[in-house]
Amino acid sequence: MIVRLAFRLATSRSPEHRWRQLAVPLASSISVILVLFGSGLLAANRRQEERLLERTPILAEVPSDADVLLQPRADVVNGDQYLTIWLAAPLEGNPPVPPGLPRLPTPGEAFVSPRLAQVLAEDVDFARRYPLWTQIGSDGLVASDELIAYVGLPRDRVNERTHHIVAFGRPSGSQRGLVLGLSDLPRSSQMVTGVVIFAFLPGLILLYLGASANSVLRDHRFQILTWLGAPRGTLVKVAVAEVLSLAAPGVALGLVTWLALAPKVGPMPFVWMDPLKGDLVLPWWVALLDSVAILAITSTLAAAGPLAIGRRPDLRPRPSLGRARLQDYRLYPLGIAALILLARPWVSEARADGLLVAAMVLMLVGVPLVAPLVVRQVGVHLAHIHTVPTLLAGSRLGWDPIRNARPHIAAATLVALTLTVLGYQKLTNAEIRSGHAPPVALVTVNINVATADEIGQLASELRPAVVAVFREDANRWIVGANCQEISRHIAGMGCDQNSPADFDSTGELRMSQALGLPSQLDLVLAPDLRLGTEWHEHTGSESATHEHAPSDLSQTSHFHDGLLVIDSTTSPADLEQSVGTLTTTALPGSSVLGVSRFRRYYPPSWSWTVAGLAMAAAVLTLGTILPIMDRLTSTRAQRRHLLKIGVTERRLRFLEALLFGIPFAAVIGVGVTAGITSCWLLVSQAHPPGPMPWASIVAVLMAATIPGTAASLAVALGIVGSSTSGQAE
Repeated sequence: MIVRLAFRLATSRSPEHRWRQLAVPLASSISVILVLFGSGLLAANRRQEERLLERTPILAEVPSDADVLLQPRADVVNGDQYLTIWLAAPLEGNPPVPPGLPRLPTPGEAFVSPRLAQVLAEDVDFARRYPLWTQIGSDGLVASDELIAYVGLPRDRVNERTHHIVAFGRPSGSQRGLVLGLSDLPRSSQMVTGVVIFAFLPGLILLYLGASANSVLRDHRFQILTWLGAPRGTLVKVAVAEVLSLAAPGVALGLVTWLALAPKVGPMPFVWMDPLKGDLVLPWWVALLDSVAILAITSTLAAAGPLAIGRRPDLRPRPSLGRARLQDYRLYPLGIAALILLARPWVSEARADGLLVAAMVLMLVGVPLVAPLVVRQVGVHLAHIHTVPTLLAGSRLGWDPIRNARPHIAAATLVALTLTVLGYQKLTNAEIRSGHAPPVALVTVNINVATADEIGQLASELRPAVVAVFREDANRWIVGANCQEISRHIAGMGCDQNSPADFDSTGELRMSQALGLPSQLDLVLAPDLRLGTEWHEHTGSESATHEHAPSDLSQTSHFHDGLLVIDSTTSPADLEQSVGTLTTTALPGSSVLGVSRFRRYYPPSWSWTVAGLAMAAAVLTLGTILPIMDRLTSTRAQRRHLLKIGVTERRLRFLEALLFGIPFAAVIGVGVTAGITSCWLLVSQAHPPGPMPWASIVAVLMAATIPGTAASLAVALGIVGSSTSGQAE
């Protein structure tokens, strides 16, 4: 009988029940897709970590001729840095091969990732770097958009800092691995936090709002059952069966949709290091468990209403005046978050970050729980203002704060999330580089081995650019050129009048800024500096000697020795590209860094955060629309009753504006408080701590409050609102 009663209620054709028949399946379908998507991201991140470990170079304990020689370098294409792994074949034995490669590349040959292959196919100038290239297999890639190249290195082009590799794979026992590319991969802890905050939490809020959709028919049926003396257990069973009848088809549709789409999902917009196709596929039992969890949560939400009947005087067999009591558990998340923050200074640094994340998640969860408490208190104070609209509005807010707060919970959560992301931006120091344009086209070239003839040939091909050797010591940056040569390419460069080969005070500062050197590093000009040779700095009667044995360049090229190229006749980006192309072929094992050092840099996790916020905003926007539509469909009868007892149309509009605007302000205030607290917590963890982003916070507040204020005014002016038709009934 219970199942039949619930099924008849769920499938009723009454117009008063149609909105619930749409809202519950829609919310459950989207929620299960979000949960499956979040679980898929966690699975994909795990698969990426596995592939990264499987290609880890294992360092040799004792170097030998059977080792593969490896030199990692950073290069740039179109402003993006990419990893170049130079490999030299061993002199004897069967060489180990990285995953995704059929063999080691020969000198002049390259194995490149698909994204880099696309650039090679589209950019003729860049294609000159790797005239002979082949794509890496998918088992050798961490992500679909990864930029990586394995390039063959002649054995006579290695130096003392080249790594000796005995295998590629997961290190075991006492083996030491050389981890490459890990900085571009979001950590598991970051991914779990992001999935919980940007997928699971919005999905559950949407599920709560959908499962709570009003239905006059449903409320009337439950009220009749209560007056007839039906026990609460029976009411709970009817409520659960009714909501499952509506939610199960939505969950099944979401599950089938995800199972069909997951194998095809690959590159995703707006994120870096995104998964390969098939990475998001879940084991069948995980997908089924997620779906069952959504149904269980939906059932719990549906059962909460009948369980409260014993505390609702208006639903007792003999209705009496009174109001619902809000349970104390609503304060638990914020209370636990406060305890965590108080205890955080006394825990180890390793656990402090985890506690910080837990506190932020609890504060975000606390927004929808605490909002009704705040709405009730606002309603109590509003009822003390002795006018008809404020008295009615205050009484209603105090009587049913949950239903009045519900339309604004999603918006408040979105505000809290946005402010939390602002704090995360400050914590991660997302703007690592200032983003200002360099004053001149200038690049540095890190090289393994080079002869004087090769440097001379490079200089002739780059003419009229200045090509000079540089050397970086512990506290100095030494350039093998004089001031007059450099001043021809850098405007405003000042040279010493008594010694034109040297800088004056302004010239040294100008050159340091062009190179992006830290202030504590001295810049020294040494026109006689040559690659791999000793250099004597004469200071009066004393001379300081910098030892670099000059006998054999292949053995003595210092790791910090390189080339500096300055050219005012071209753009910084073009110089970086052309020098990179020339040195890749002429000086194997080299890397070029130029204008990219001045570019604005964002960590990969920041792109995932922005994408997650965009997804959460879309879901929570829908979560705002659902209860507003719910409110419009459920207040028509109340509006007619008020008109019948003599409330004027003008006062009724004012009352409706209060019932929308006051809860909106109260609930948004809860979200703002939680968001600013999270933002402050994150900003305070930065090293060094920075100022709060008040300009961005004000912008978020304006974006959040303007729509609510405009909606309240529109209701008050009669532009929008429930139809007054039927008021004469």
